[in-house]
Amino acid sequence: MMRIICPIVKALFRWVCVLPLFSAVSPAGAQTLEQTLALHSGEYDSLIRRQEVLRLRADSLGRVEMMLRDSIALRPDQRNRLGLKLLDTEAELFDVRNRAGIIGGQINNIELEWVATNLNSVAWDRQQLSVILANLKDVPNLIYNSYFARHLSPADYTTLVEAQRRESEVDGHLSEFLSNYRSIDRGVRSYLSETDRPAADSMYASLLALSVRNVELADSIYGKWKSLVLTKMMIYDKLFDTITGCDTSRRLRPVVVPEVPVPGYYASEIVSAYAGQKQTLLYNERLLAESLGYVTTVDSLAGVYMRIDDTDYNTSIIDIREKSFIRYEGILFSSPVKYTRRRPIPDWPEFSRGTVYTLVLGTFAGEQKPSLFKDIYPLYHRVDSDGTHFYYAGTIEELQTAKSAVERLVTMGYDPQLVMWHNGRSRVLDRR
Repeated sequence: MMRIICPIVKALFRWVCVLPLFSAVSPAGAQTLEQTLALHSGEYDSLIRRQEVLRLRADSLGRVEMMLRDSIALRPDQRNRLGLKLLDTEAELFDVRNRAGIIGGQINNIELEWVATNLNSVAWDRQQLSVILANLKDVPNLIYNSYFARHLSPADYTTLVEAQRRESEVDGHLSEFLSNYRSIDRGVRSYLSETDRPAADSMYASLLALSVRNVELADSIYGKWKSLVLTKMMIYDKLFDTITGCDTSRRLRPVVVPEVPVPGYYASEIVSAYAGQKQTLLYNERLLAESLGYVTTVDSLAGVYMRIDDTDYNTSIIDIREKSFIRYEGILFSSPVKYTRRRPIPDWPEFSRGTVYTLVLGTFAGEQKPSLFKDIYPLYHRVDSDGTHFYYAGTIEELQTAKSAVERLVTMGYDPQLVMWHNGRSRVLDRR
């Protein structure tokens, strides 16, 4: 509903600007349309142009999507190739629609700034509001009509307009949340397949940043959504009683926004519950519009309902777990030997994530010659904080495999110690 507010607010601007009544009574604090848009002139014009470009792009992608679906049905032998193109097209279409929605919210905020500023002005009374909206009856946005202006106090009407502005912010937050979620979903798959450690670390940091941002967005959505729903329903109930004469056979449905839910199956329980709550609110707004005979408003609300129905808010949890770069190798023997003075034993890699089992062949006060360990490999060398030198053999994935390696080295005259490294910390284990 907020994305189609522009023509209604512009009409509201036109009516105010041509009414001589307001040139006489508008207080010093009230802004004219020209003053408000002057503050945002470059930004406002740019947003309008960008919104139109995105609308045309979305229309074009929508046609491509339909053609691809038809082609898949007609050419089953090309299903895989066309299916990949369809996925790419759908992803781009979703992104374009999200960006258009965010821009629509920014446009709404600039326009609603003017409305809210003037409605808060003490010199505007119910009669003046009624004059403003006298010819704005059957309009796409339910909030802007003469009936509401006549039957609500200026304070209640101002509160309702502010709730509508907050709903635009919620819409923008939801678009950003869903866009981030899809970026995380794609990013995790790329991250898990990345073999370069620095590149993977950078990708992981980006994934965590998006995840943290989505937690912030979900919290903001919850606070604003709950507040505006309570506000709208309180005012809608009052209006509906006035319209229907307290007819108990027709009632608005309650919109229940519970306390912040405990995390469960979804990436955000708040976002996943939004669709049902929003559609109940839209049902009530449509009932109000039908009761007033506003056909255009009813059609507009039905379109918003369908858009909500077409959007998947049930985003399952994505496990953003830091991957391990452990290269698992058991105890092997090499001839000729792997390590010499020219090819020294490498340093022990400090595995910050994951679990690995290794065998300590010995601890020493100083560095040892590789020949001490004969043909065993892979070997690793680590110097502890107190200067102790540790020599490890193997990076073994399974505990039982590590114990078998211990037994084999014992038969060869070694006395190895079994150690488990987990997320960068070591612990000596019973080798039996």
